[in-house]
Amino acid sequence: MSSKIIIYDTKLLKELFIKIKQKFYTVMKIMILVVVVIKM
Repeated sequence: MSSKIIIYDTKLLKELFIKIKQKFYTVMKIMILVVVVIKM
């Protein structure tokens, strides 16, 4: 029973991590674009 909960938690954590990573990448891209536009 408890092992099932742990597996479920790790799955949730992985999904959360992937979402955070995607948001981080989009923010990085936006920042790079802003910097490029400012330098031009």
